[in-house]
Amino acid sequence: MDFNNDKNSLTAQIQYKMIEKLSAMNEQLIKEVLIRKKTEKQLLKSNQELEKALQVKSDFLSTMSHEIRSPLNIIIGYTQLMIKSKPQSKYLEQVESIKFAASSLLNIVDQILQYSSMDKDSVELSEENFNLHDISKQFFNLFNEHAKEKTLDFNISIDPTISDCLFGDAKKVHQIIYNILGNAFKYTEHGSIGFSMQLGSNLDGLYWIRFIITDTGIGMDENEIKSIFKHFIQVQTTIKREYGGVGLGLSISKKLVELMNGKLIVNSQKNEGSTFTFILPFKKGKKPKNQQQKFKNEANTPLKGKRILLAEDDLFNKILAIKVLEGVGCQVTIANNGKEAVLKAQNEQFDAILMDLHMPVLDGFEATKQIISSGNKTPILGFTADVLKDTRKKILTVGMQMVIPKPFVINELVAAIQEIV
Repeated sequence: MDFNNDKNSLTAQIQYKMIEKLSAMNEQLIKEVLIRKKTEKQLLKSNQELEKALQVKSDFLSTMSHEIRSPLNIIIGYTQLMIKSKPQSKYLEQVESIKFAASSLLNIVDQILQYSSMDKDSVELSEENFNLHDISKQFFNLFNEHAKEKTLDFNISIDPTISDCLFGDAKKVHQIIYNILGNAFKYTEHGSIGFSMQLGSNLDGLYWIRFIITDTGIGMDENEIKSIFKHFIQVQTTIKREYGGVGLGLSISKKLVELMNGKLIVNSQKNEGSTFTFILPFKKGKKPKNQQQKFKNEANTPLKGKRILLAEDDLFNKILAIKVLEGVGCQVTIANNGKEAVLKAQNEQFDAILMDLHMPVLDGFEATKQIISSGNKTPILGFTADVLKDTRKKILTVGMQMVIPKPFVINELVAAIQEIV
């Protein structure tokens, strides 16, 4: 026997088997690489489509924010001017009710626009001094006529020991109360509605306020209570047909309460009514100066003689802004679109530029970029009804120093321009 030949033959067979196995493994790897590349390509395409869809959604919300808030800016702005003119007391209450109702409508608009962003936990809190006693009077004025129409007993009470100046997000508080109190009126046809505010405790410099809204309306069972905080859900289809609404108010209110480190509790019995209780913490605020006195002194502010370029395409918003700015001593030049703003900024000297964003020919973002790239150092303030978080970031990214949201508060607009100039 030739052992060497047998050994060589066996070695050759082993090598052949190894090569055959490696070749099969290589083919399998090639297939897996091709599958992975195909999967990555599909994922890339899906991501691109998702990004495109999110951008379309963002553009839509941005446009809606601008288109809806712009006319509200006119309503709220002119009511501020009417209050500033010191009307007779019998008219002052009516004007303040109009302003408060418009602000309530603005809250509804905002909660619809906020809906998608809230799911991304991107809602931001703002803090300011506010008077809860004044808010209680405003809500009484707003809902009292409605209570009379439905022959309901309507009472609002506030604990006198609650400070008349708290510090927190007053707009969110307003939105929560409006949503829950509005629901109480919607679902109550007989009996009464009560709204009380109580001082729960004062711990670590925080005032814990308990808000209680009760009604004798249709009520809910345990299963219905569990469902009312879901988006777009109402307890029954028949209720949606009879009472209307989109089912966003309570879900947003619950999220806002939790965002403010509070708690919302519901107690209800079918056909007997409901009680909504939410507890929120606030810091002690500083009492603001008398508003009428602030208005009276505005003509003597440092804005007297300041030259302002107002880039705004909407006629009525333009007229309102001119009245307000000239009322505090500014000299106003108008640009009807972004292109005009760029040309005027190049040819004239201004102390500040108020730049709307959604304008024809050239929008506010591009106009700002061109003004800054030309070496112009005039401070630019974003003056817009588009208040989405992404828009605010973009405003600051392109080089604007500050954002003035519409509807604007006259004193806040004046203070912002004073600060920037």
